[in-house]
Amino acid sequence: MWRVAAVRRRTIVRGVTALVVVADVLHGQVRVVNMIPPMFGNETTWNPEPSIAVHPTDRGLLAASAFLLGTDVCEGTAVSPILVSRDTGATWSIVCALPTPGLAGMPPSDVVLRWGTRGRRLYAAFIWSLPDHPQSLQLFSTDDVFAPHPMQFVMGHDLVDQPDLLVIDRKGHDRVMVSGSYKNADSTPQTAAILWADDPKRGTAFTRIGLEHRVIGGQNFAVRLAAHPSGRVYAMYDAVPAVLDTSNTTFLDFVVARDDLLGASKNPFEALREQPRPSTPPICPIGDGLPGVRVVRCRPFAYDAFGASGNAFGFQRRLPVLMSVATDPTDRRGNTVYVAWADSSGADHQRVTVAKSSDGGQRWGLLLSIPNATNPSVAVDNLGRLGFLFQQLAIDSTANRWVTRLLVSRDNMKHAREYVLASTPALAALVRVQPYIGDWVELHTRGSEFLGVFSAANIPDSTNFPNGIVYQRRVSLKSGRLLARQPVDSSVSGNQIAPSIDPFFFRVGPAESPGCASLRRAVRAGTAPPPLTALPHEISDSATRRMTQLGCDR
Repeated sequence: MWRVAAVRRRTIVRGVTALVVVADVLHGQVRVVNMIPPMFGNETTWNPEPSIAVHPTDRGLLAASAFLLGTDVCEGTAVSPILVSRDTGATWSIVCALPTPGLAGMPPSDVVLRWGTRGRRLYAAFIWSLPDHPQSLQLFSTDDVFAPHPMQFVMGHDLVDQPDLLVIDRKGHDRVMVSGSYKNADSTPQTAAILWADDPKRGTAFTRIGLEHRVIGGQNFAVRLAAHPSGRVYAMYDAVPAVLDTSNTTFLDFVVARDDLLGASKNPFEALREQPRPSTPPICPIGDGLPGVRVVRCRPFAYDAFGASGNAFGFQRRLPVLMSVATDPTDRRGNTVYVAWADSSGADHQRVTVAKSSDGGQRWGLLLSIPNATNPSVAVDNLGRLGFLFQQLAIDSTANRWVTRLLVSRDNMKHAREYVLASTPALAALVRVQPYIGDWVELHTRGSEFLGVFSAANIPDSTNFPNGIVYQRRVSLKSGRLLARQPVDSSVSGNQIAPSIDPFFFRVGPAESPGCASLRRAVRAGTAPPPLTALPHEISDSATRRMTQLGCDR
């Protein structure tokens, strides 16, 4: 079900200026879907940190992941599931895909999925500890996302945190880049690095690129990647500056590096070097001539690995891994790039900020800061519109709420259309482990559509979802209850399932294709529709096949 976003207009203070927010009523339609399929209808576990892969040619085909155990569906303690949609995210099904031997109680972490550039192959990177291989980065791939066997091993690397995965076209081949914080054998703090290879398979040698060229006071916590069709690749990472005493407070530099030849330059990711310019505070100078431009320096960060602040920050932990980077496909040369990050304006406060560069990352201007927020993600569509997804804590008299919001702007966030995707309570009863709602969300574009995933409390109250909500699992929106998968009597309290944290998919985009309505009528007048797992070439009915290709609502 599509919902046209209700009109809202209000002002969000950002320093001395204001962002005017108007919800999109003419051009944008919103779909929000709880991704837990009926097969998992009885689960009450913690399922944050979703990732989504948008197929480059098949509009209907999406693959996603989250913290999913699947031990009652997949091969016991050997394989973990991913989620796959054949209808542009309207419904999701389980595919047992990720080999995780010895699985017991916790699913694989930091899972990232990406399609190959022509959609022939799906790649998955995640962290999984094996005997004698602690905190091991695992990279797998498959040429058939619906195959009855798990994905195939490509490579592993021990002691890695916060991987990101980027697949770029190189003359018809997949150049696969896996970034992360690669812990060094000699314990040196410069851990920001990228491993890359073309069309990798088991045994392929990967090239390693170290990104950090400075003396720093602590490790690089994470690296995020973005590519432009011109061949430019941007990497954003953070570092603890050596210039400040960090014994009591964590400080961070946020850095952007660039390569202009898909990572294969003679000196890879050294296209950007700092030029002298004023710095605040003065103790943190900018302009040392080294590779990597520091967008901002010495930003305080309210480090809280275990959610010790409790309800003051919605039971959510705070780690210095909250970053995002995106290029503008309408800029032919790839000079326009956006970044977002989280830092603090006080000892116990976190905000998210967006900045833009129009000269390939050399100079930056701040666009917008959102108070009391986390999990920033940016993306740019083929109209040059910037999308900014984040989760903001709203202080409520009964229970604080996590509000998941998407802002879409054509004019550098001076004005924006706002989509409130969810507004769910932050409840102590739902805190199982940290992070409460995960350490990231994902935002992507396809044409002029924005697609993404986030995690939130799954309480089925329609007031929690202003633009509507679709559940696949059995729920009662009237009573706000999750119902058991196969109840004896829905009025019996024993059939009620306890709430938890679930992954949600959303799609914000233009109205359906004009041909969708007539196609839908033709399909409904015909025979039973094919299963949603069917690939387009497997669908014999031409009208149904065309609906799948257009991304029509069924």
